[in-house]
Amino acid sequence: MSASGSTSFDRAAEYYDETRGLTDAAVREQTGLLAGELRGRGQTLEVGVGTGQVALPLVAAGIPMVGLDIAEPMVRVLIDKAGGMPFPLVLGDATGLPFADASFGAGVARWVFHLIAEWRSALGELVRVIRPGGVALILLGSYGRGPRAQIQDRFNELLGLANEPVGIMWGDVETLDRAMTELGATPRALPLLTDVEAQPLAVFLDGIERNRYSWTWRIPPDELSRVTPEVRAWAVERFGPLDGTPEHRFELAWRAYDVPIAGR
Repeated sequence: MSASGSTSFDRAAEYYDETRGLTDAAVREQTGLLAGELRGRGQTLEVGVGTGQVALPLVAAGIPMVGLDIAEPMVRVLIDKAGGMPFPLVLGDATGLPFADASFGAGVARWVFHLIAEWRSALGELVRVIRPGGVALILLGSYGRGPRAQIQDRFNELLGLANEPVGIMWGDVETLDRAMTELGATPRALPLLTDVEAQPLAVFLDGIERNRYSWTWRIPPDELSRVTPEVRAWAVERFGPLDGTPEHRFELAWRAYDVPIAGR
């Protein structure tokens, strides 16, 4: 965590793209959806740009981007992937954006606000830096009922932990809509995208035992190692061989929030 309460992914930079991401088909669909909203608006700020999983495809689609992240190692990975600085990149915290009011035509944030204790402040900052008539596109961290979610629940059950994020609850679109409405933005649903889980459960369990997911960082490594064998046995009984990938589709529920023009 940073001093502001935002989770930093410094420790995850080297393996982030291996453990979090979408299939190529879903990336193409997501990029097309977002580019359709962003095209013609001028520069777009991505808060939590990370390794560029969203921003780099958008730049390739012709969208001018600026990226902000709290984790310098993640930004370095982005630069390495792009073979150099692909667009302006800024180190900073979402709860205090280092930009003037109305600096951007749009803002994007994917899988960010569940990681920020002061997520309402971060939303206010995002709206502040978007020009009147602009748009914020937000995808909350998702938490479904697929095998990975059930495995996470099992770990938390055995360790006696509450399954709650630091910030806004995973997938709590209703709370997000209310908060953005209070900030003067108008919620708008975008077409729902889906993707298929492609990572074998054995790889996911290995990642948990090695503290590769943000929800595991609060758990001492020896505690993870202690319960992992029991969770592996439980997962085999429930899902079958762990080197397989049980069929599971999950939703990508992007939301648009239109920032009003003054006087309207």
